[in-house]
Amino acid sequence: MTDLSPEQIASAFEPTVTAASHCVASRRPFSASADFAINKPAGQACPKLAPEFRCGIHSSLRRQGFAGCTVYDCFAAGQQVCQVTFGGLDWRAAPESAQQMFEVFAIMRDLHELAWYLTEALTLQAARPLRGELSPALVKIGQLIGQRSEALLGLDMSEVRQRCQCPAPGRERACPGQSQAQEGPPGS
Repeated sequence: MTDLSPEQIASAFEPTVTAASHCVASRRPFSASADFAINKPAGQACPKLAPEFRCGIHSSLRRQGFAGCTVYDCFAAGQQVCQVTFGGLDWRAAPESAQQMFEVFAIMRDLHELAWYLTEALTLQAARPLRGELSPALVKIGQLIGQRSEALLGLDMSEVRQRCQCPAPGRERACPGQSQAQEGPPGS
């Protein structure tokens, strides 16, 4: 496991190669709608995806009925999964890894979204009294982001999300990813 600082987590949001994970790995199928012009089963590549992992209609997504693609944000989870967690593999070159990559992508996207929210909260004046909890929670999320795929697949994301919420005054809760036996205030 690699411990990531808040700065390293933030730098993970810089775009690099994603192997178009988000164009394939959605946990849910897409149904033809105002946001997506076609039906696409979960785990199936979008037919508009080009061989080099680029969108074949990127410049005309909205005109062709794919407005949902223009607002989707994976929070750099695709980059993390492809470049770090799977060491540069892509699902086309290593099809035996595809299913696991897609499952990890869904978890990684949730972790990166949490990291984004925590990072944003740390910049808000109103959240100043919570910085003592937010900073350790962000560091813990960074630690989870740096874990191997097998460990990521074992995470209970509902629990991780719940543990990132600020407790009611006078109540304590564990950092994300801590076992119940280790429960205590964030950073302990």
